[in-house]
Amino acid sequence: QQLTELWDFVKRLSPSYNTLKAHVLYHRLLFDRSQGVYDRKRFLDYVKLPREAVYIEAKYHRQREFSSTKINFNQNYKPQTLYPAIGNDEPLIRSYLQHFFLKDQDYKQYEKYIHYGYLKKNFAETKIVNGLGDPVTLSSYISAIDYKNLRNRVDLDFAFTSKQRFSAEDPVSVEVNVKNVEKLIVKVFEINTSNFYRDQRRPVDTNIELDGLLPNKEFTFEYKESPFLRVKRKFEFPELDNRGVYIIDFIGNRKSSRALIRKGQLRYIDNVTPAGHELTIVDEKNRVVSDASVWMLGSQYQPAKTGRITVPFSTQPGRVPLIISQGGFSDLDSFSHQSEAYALHVGFHVDRESLVKGATAKVIIRPQVTVNGIPVSVKLLDEVMLRMESTDLDGTASSKVIKDLELFEDRESIHEFKVPSRLQGLTLALTAKVRNLSQGKDVILSSTETFYVNRIDADVKVEDLHLQKISEEYFLNMLGKTGEQRVGRSVQLSLKHRDFKDAVNLPLQTSMSGRIKLGTLKGIVSLTVTGPEGTRRQWNLQRLGNSYTSSLFAVEGEVIEVPFSEDDVNLGHQDVALMEMRGGTFIRDLFDHVNLGNGMLTISK
Repeated sequence: QQLTELWDFVKRLSPSYNTLKAHVLYHRLLFDRSQGVYDRKRFLDYVKLPREAVYIEAKYHRQREFSSTKINFNQNYKPQTLYPAIGNDEPLIRSYLQHFFLKDQDYKQYEKYIHYGYLKKNFAETKIVNGLGDPVTLSSYISAIDYKNLRNRVDLDFAFTSKQRFSAEDPVSVEVNVKNVEKLIVKVFEINTSNFYRDQRRPVDTNIELDGLLPNKEFTFEYKESPFLRVKRKFEFPELDNRGVYIIDFIGNRKSSRALIRKGQLRYIDNVTPAGHELTIVDEKNRVVSDASVWMLGSQYQPAKTGRITVPFSTQPGRVPLIISQGGFSDLDSFSHQSEAYALHVGFHVDRESLVKGATAKVIIRPQVTVNGIPVSVKLLDEVMLRMESTDLDGTASSKVIKDLELFEDRESIHEFKVPSRLQGLTLALTAKVRNLSQGKDVILSSTETFYVNRIDADVKVEDLHLQKISEEYFLNMLGKTGEQRVGRSVQLSLKHRDFKDAVNLPLQTSMSGRIKLGTLKGIVSLTVTGPEGTRRQWNLQRLGNSYTSSLFAVEGEVIEVPFSEDDVNLGHQDVALMEMRGGTFIRDLFDHVNLGNGMLTISK
């Protein structure tokens, strides 16, 4: 699907993007081949793109009009498409031609783009090794040396459709193209994955040293076909019925080809808790595995009764190899081992209109404790203390400490206090201790916020600006120290719209009621006002009354709902975006999957 959408986009581009077109087509052809699909039209679209290669027909590819639009095979588009550079594409070209030549009677349709000699040689070779046509006639298509080399060539090549990874229940079979092999020995080795991963800290590959190891199984096959004939043979291995990593070595006529077979997979899902990383192990079908263990940095971690594995936080955080084991099977993964980093975030709220001398006001406290950014229970906090420090207009400070303040999971904490006279500033600080298990010590957390009031009394200015919202409209009020309306006062207004880079500046004047009607301010994200005395105020207009989590998780097919309080029912790209991301790159716009109704955004398949 991704490659189809990439091609739908790039095929419309100008010839200056031929390298990008070739990049997408090349990887689509590779994918098709792995599925046993050979699309002739797509192949021709690819070979038509101008290039320099050993197989090209120079008369076509070296036309003057192509001089600046030739393919760069080494161009890296991986950050954009997630696919590597093309490199050498001759093996792909050869494999497609040899597939088409199985049925084609000639190669004329390719002569415009691919060199005659290259086509003729591969046409003859394909027919000869598959026993098609007259061998005497076909042998005249190639030189005597090429004919001799073809006869002596030994093939033990795996089919392009061969799988490397199987689920635990899947039967294992391997298709091999065999040529010029009278006696074929097949050895099956089961790798001790636990020992290998602990010693090597890298995945198993076909370069693993097998000398001195006895195979678990060994088979011998004898063939009597002509050394010219290339035969696809299917080998089945019913004995490979358990999870594991296997090397199957095919040896014949002094040539060896190895197949790496992976049966089953184990991986982890990480959930950060106050006790550390809680790992849930799942298999290749996303089924929970409750009896698996984990080995990391010399320590083995066993599952609890719940089947989950707890890995303590580290004092040396970083990415480390992790080995997941169940029974005799192990899988290697990498693990981001984090430190135990606690943080305290507190929302304080004080109604400014309640800060009247001698009155009783309330401070509302909503705390959140996180470990590595993940919310955890406030019950982890000990010795919770609220410190209130007030400053009057003379700069004199006084403080009060409330010890053992009770915090709640399901509601805010409220503390009442008497408002001092001539108050100018009120600083609130919440501090607490939390036990850091990995370091074996208590850590002090704190959060502070300051509220300022009556600041106009400390200034020579006698008026201030106030923003008011009535129903759906905004009003700008200019009031004096005693709240009197300031009539006919000039102000400079600056409006910033969400869709435009530059702000709009306007000179305005207060009415007989000391206010300026601003309207609904639709699309305005901020406004800045400067009064005649130099008083400057800025407001950010927060339209959305929701706070969102940074991540949402859902199973495939599940409808996701997100609160959304924007009044505009004509939902557009300016309101919300839904993009598919892979490898840190946006690859697809999925806005059509988003709907708005009843105050909720719904995201469906």
